[in-house]
Amino acid sequence: MQYDKAKIEQWIKAFKIALIESNTQEAFMLTQNLPFDTSMSMNNADKELLEYLDIAKELISQTIDLLESSQHDTRQQMEKIRQAKKFFS
Repeated sequence: MQYDKAKIEQWIKAFKIALIESNTQEAFMLTQNLPFDTSMSMNNADKELLEYLDIAKELISQTIDLLESSQHDTRQQMEKIRQAKKFFS
């Protein structure tokens, strides 16, 4: 099975940086541009590719957690704005 090891490693590195920086936009964009051929059969996948896929799965899971946290923070900020607006009205 052929895959671009350098491209996958570059994607993983960029993904880790986005998560460390809590850059939700970049992390989301990376989830939309997977370096894997999604039509690949896993029957012939080698151990290295499976490890890359495991790493990708974990990074995407962390992105979901980051996005959910960001969404929660945004909701709290919106509620504070509503309360302030109500107070000044």
